[in-house]
Amino acid sequence: MESSLVLVLGGTGSCGRHVVGVALEAGLRVRLLVRRPDEINPAAFP
Repeated sequence: MESSLVLVLGGTGSCGRHVVGVALEAGLRVRLLVRRPDEINPAAFP
């Protein structure tokens, strides 16, 4: 079965980063909507 997809608005902000981490740990697929894509640090989102 395919995991659910979650859209996180503001994924590079302090709250958004936490939400992304929790969603990934739960096995969900995550997509981010961000103002500045260059601020995305792939190492921060395993």
